[in-house]
Amino acid sequence: MIGLQSNLNSQIKIEVNADVDVIEGEIQIDQKIIYKNNSTKKLNTILLNDWVSSYSNSDTPLVKRFLNEFKTNLYIAKQKNRGFTKISSISDNSGESLSYERLINSYDIIKLNLNKPLLPNDSLTINLDYMIKIQSDKFTGYGKTKKNNFTLNSWYLTPSVHENEWKPYSNLNFDKPYTPRSNVKLSINIPPEYNIYTELKIKKISLNDSSKSYSLYGKNILFHDIILTTEKFKSFNVNSTRIMTNIESKKIDFSSEELI
Repeated sequence: MIGLQSNLNSQIKIEVNADVDVIEGEIQIDQKIIYKNNSTKKLNTILLNDWVSSYSNSDTPLVKRFLNEFKTNLYIAKQKNRGFTKISSISDNSGESLSYERLINSYDIIKLNLNKPLLPNDSLTINLDYMIKIQSDKFTGYGKTKKNNFTLNSWYLTPSVHENEWKPYSNLNFDKPYTPRSNVKLSINIPPEYNIYTELKIKKISLNDSSKSYSLYGKNILFHDIILTTEKFKSFNVNSTRIMTNIESKKIDFSSEELI
């Protein structure tokens, strides 16, 4: 579930423009992160979560955890079923490129090397251009299905937590990333027959013959789960809560489902 709590003041702003190729399972992303140094120390690096890359090879923390549980399906997975991130460019607000590397023992964590220190209470704009290949959903339940539908969690790059020091947290299939709250704006282009289901608020939906575009936003959110599907979900209103589901029951009519 995605947490929306407006009583907290987020120090991070994220804007994502995403074009989804549902057949290839690829998402082209143009992203901006405005990161504020809320610590008392100057920062020379910023760590980013890249959980899609936890499916990219046989030596990630996720694979090692599965092997400890005698699960070998990701270790021996074919390349077509793996997920990965291919970065085209990363730059700061002055347009200068930022060098980056992956942590040695945590391939799904990216370390950005800043061109100059980010002082306490100062902000830095990070511009990212990259492509993600979505993994098969057979490993963890998140990813691309055989019907080319998608259940995504922590799919675009987000900052790691910094509390006097960086606290990187790799994907270990515990469902939710350890990441600070952020204000997000998402623009997602999908084929017209697809729908998006999320706890983010929908600002606008634009439709033409070749694509459908969703404009989404959320304040002070922790999680970024999104479902892209050709299915039609049912909607229930329970007091002030809206529930959407694709669970079907032939034995229970709609009014009874809503009551339940």
